[in-house]
Amino acid sequence: MEVSARRMRLLPGHGFQPTLHRQELGMRLGFEGLVGQHRVARLDQVEGGCDSASSERMFEYYSRLHSTTGRLFRLNYSIDLRYGVLHDIAVKVRNGEPLDVTMGHVNFIWQGDACAQALRCLKHCTTPTTPINVSGPEILSVRALAEELGARLGKRPVIVGKEADRSWLTNTALAVQLFGAPQISVSVLLDWVADWVAADRRSLNKPTKFDVRTGAY
Repeated sequence: MEVSARRMRLLPGHGFQPTLHRQELGMRLGFEGLVGQHRVARLDQVEGGCDSASSERMFEYYSRLHSTTGRLFRLNYSIDLRYGVLHDIAVKVRNGEPLDVTMGHVNFIWQGDACAQALRCLKHCTTPTTPINVSGPEILSVRALAEELGARLGKRPVIVGKEADRSWLTNTALAVQLFGAPQISVSVLLDWVADWVAADRRSLNKPTKFDVRTGAY
């Protein structure tokens, strides 16, 4: 599988197996089997050299002009129990609604871990300001996430579509190097979200639309 990302540049020809991805990060996944068997292409470590939003260009320009220290915090997807990729998948599985897996892989991070890394970035600001990508380091199969949630909810996921050859992912190598792995593992998040959704607790009713591939949200 070839992987690309919004506001990121793909390095062609750097394919690797997910097992090597885990070894490269120097960590073990908290949950085995979610990465899948697809071959992926490594994303460029985008800090210092990628396409970006115009707002980032503005901050970079004035940071250079005035020698202002900063850090551009690129986050996707952060989740909590009321919102996020896992919540979206869990609700569809619980309700027996079709889950489109065309966007076949995702990565995400617990909101508390994202906030912790944001605060710790204050110690790692640069002049001029530079980007840092924040998310979970694992490449996670949407189909496998649905199956794991289904097992916890006692429901069989209704899967539609087929995994496309591209997914929107984030290279978090620098964040992992600076901060280590997130504290809350994928397996714990699966347990938490499944319990929350099974009890029909509060939802923010704001779908992430992680599965949208047209750019029209």
